[in-house]
Amino acid sequence: MVQQATLQTASASPPKRRTVRGRIGEFFLWFLGAPVVAILVAVIATMLGVPTVALIVVFAIVGIVALSMALKPSDRLPLGRGRAMGLIWAALAGVSGANSPPINKETQMEAAPAAAPASIVAVSTTSPDTESAPSVTASAAPEPVTPAAGPLAPMAPPSKWTYSSSTDDMRGTTTRFANIESDNQLNFGFPYGRHTPRLSVRERPTDGLNIIVVVDGQFICSSYSDDTVAVKFDDGPITNYRCTTASDGSANTLFIQDEKGFLAKLQRAKTVIIEAEFFKQGNQQMTFSTGGLNW
Repeated sequence: MVQQATLQTASASPPKRRTVRGRIGEFFLWFLGAPVVAILVAVIATMLGVPTVALIVVFAIVGIVALSMALKPSDRLPLGRGRAMGLIWAALAGVSGANSPPINKETQMEAAPAAAPASIVAVSTTSPDTESAPSVTASAAPEPVTPAAGPLAPMAPPSKWTYSSSTDDMRGTTTRFANIESDNQLNFGFPYGRHTPRLSVRERPTDGLNIIVVVDGQFICSSYSDDTVAVKFDDGPITNYRCTTASDGSANTLFIQDEKGFLAKLQRAKTVIIEAEFFKQGNQQMTFSTGGLNW
């Protein structure tokens, strides 16, 4: 009975409480000590070159351990001395290895052959009287020199030529066409109005190569009167070519003579100007951007 009463008395005795002055002092101690600890953490982290977060963890663990040691045995945290020292050493080990990432064996084996291809520049050996090993001087292999790329050639402007063909099923022959419209328009009034001339290159088995100009108007050109049209290729001189109209009497179609000579200059020229005479309209000029003819 006496032992049971003693146990009840020991378990029922209330713990000793801290005074108000002690709590105020503890508050100011933490309030003033926290900035000082933060500054010390930043300075030490800068000097040691370790992450600040790792040092904060270390100081936090050390503070918990110190607080556990400072309290009375009844108020201490459930943390023994051995476990506290283990936490401190673990934190310090984490800080020391924070800046050095782990290297596995595969990385080491891959990195080792990379240093192998070094060219030996000079080898000097000692005299036969000495027993020292020969010295080898090595330097890294020179990097290959990549030639500088030259300026890119300007792209050719798109061609305005259009191509077509027609087949004579009875005779088994094919006629080829290359057509281009002029850059400018002609205006002959009623009934023709404003229209765009067309230059054509035609080749067929019956009559061979033809250079044809077609307009909505009436050419004045006849083989009987030796009429001509003036032609200028790029910046070259003006050349007069004999001309004739269609065999069916159509005055809107003009055939230029010397077809092969005209085609040879046409394939090299970028701009061609043709000046012809029209019924009641006088001389009119037609400008063609002929670059890129594929014939």
